[in-house]
Amino acid sequence: MAIRVDQSIMQSLSDAISKAQTQADTVESVNFNAQALQSRIDAANEAAISADNMANQHQEMKEGYEEQLENPPTKSVTEASGKKGAMSSRQVTDEAEVKAIKSKIAAKDVQVQQAEQAATDARSEATDLENQKVPNDAISSSEQSQLNTLDQQITELMNMVDDENTDLESDEFKEALQGAMDLSNELSDELSSSEEDTQGNSLELYWDAVGESFAYINDVLVDKTTITPEDVDPANNYNAFFVDIDESFDKLIAHLEENGFETDELDQDDNPVISKNSSVIDLIKTAKDEVINSQNNYLGGVSLEDETQMGMLLGIVNYLERGIDQDYNITQAELEQLAGASTAVGEILSGGGSAFNDDMQNKINAMDINLAPLEDSSELEEYQNFMQRFIGVFSSQQNTPFKLVGIKDDDVALMDSFNDVTRYYKDIVINGGTLNDEQAMELATIGNEMIDMLIEDYGFAESPSHDDNANSSGTYYASTPTRRGRGR
Repeated sequence: MAIRVDQSIMQSLSDAISKAQTQADTVESVNFNAQALQSRIDAANEAAISADNMANQHQEMKEGYEEQLENPPTKSVTEASGKKGAMSSRQVTDEAEVKAIKSKIAAKDVQVQQAEQAATDARSEATDLENQKVPNDAISSSEQSQLNTLDQQITELMNMVDDENTDLESDEFKEALQGAMDLSNELSDELSSSEEDTQGNSLELYWDAVGESFAYINDVLVDKTTITPEDVDPANNYNAFFVDIDESFDKLIAHLEENGFETDELDQDDNPVISKNSSVIDLIKTAKDEVINSQNNYLGGVSLEDETQMGMLLGIVNYLERGIDQDYNITQAELEQLAGASTAVGEILSGGGSAFNDDMQNKINAMDINLAPLEDSSELEEYQNFMQRFIGVFSSQQNTPFKLVGIKDDDVALMDSFNDVTRYYKDIVINGGTLNDEQAMELATIGNEMIDMLIEDYGFAESPSHDDNANSSGTYYASTPTRRGRGR
């Protein structure tokens, strides 16, 4: 999850980088005591040792994960067996858990390589610094002491930034960063006004290093504050996603109504104007509705790319919620970003996902495949009427998966239930069995219920000339059976 860092700190950091670079550019030769350079050499060597230790730790963890795959994790699955729907369970490899372990192994492998590279780079840096040592006697002992202090502060900051356990939102880190920036600015002002002009090139290198260190810290903070997609759990038709979105939006809307948001306008003291503009807040309410309104729809067509956009929206709302918890003001730009992401996700979900048509067509194709061996399996009139009706409905070019956009999850469950029944009876028939009247009636009943739902709720068309073939209950059947057009 992205962290939040006060924009004033980011601006101060940008100013410190610029000032350090300016100092490096303007001071062509300043000589300072080798102690400052030695401090950097020691820090580079310590960084190399620390990186070696980190590489070893990651390698050990990687080997631990690899040992887990020697005896892959398993899970119990329950499935139908026999002719009466009896259920049995068996142990199978838990592919999801295996995939998760492999992902951890890959991540650790990358971390090992990164740590080893960091150690190599640190040793190279230490060697380079050793070669840069030059005599110097042009800087006062007081200035030298301050330079050493700044060098130590930056070294500590770099270590904090590189430590995964450091809370970059903590007051401790913010105070350390601000202290180093203040001292850097103070020193750059003092040394730039110095009348000394006979120094060597070490001070120029020093300020280059200061600027690079601040730039590195800035890059880390930018990376950590950049919102990235969060994981989206597809279980129960993405229920956890909708719950999180619903609760986070409600919290955000309540906060905006009570506290307002920062606009791009500035007051007379150059502080952002706080607004409770109802039109902006209404925009956020609409953004919520665009997403939540699809929570009861079937979302089996949501692709991995769709989930990435859903995860980005989740990342944005959780980022804003985190800001509320830390007493940050929400900005209008952030709200506009949220609204745009919500609209994009809303369009995806309202259509059932970008792969919705393919998903629905696969379900229809499965029905066709399962029913094909059953077409002549019973002479029961209700069964034959249903078979004709099914062929008529699903051979019609009017009845496309596009009509099912927005279909409810319960209605898809009915289609799946019909598929389960036909699959079960298909297995009986292809293994030499036959359907009795009770089984044929069960299949016809569920099938007609499904077709009634498609016609009444989603505008599917009945088969041609259905008005002349209505039964006494008002259900329509095709006049002549045909398989042409099925299995599209």
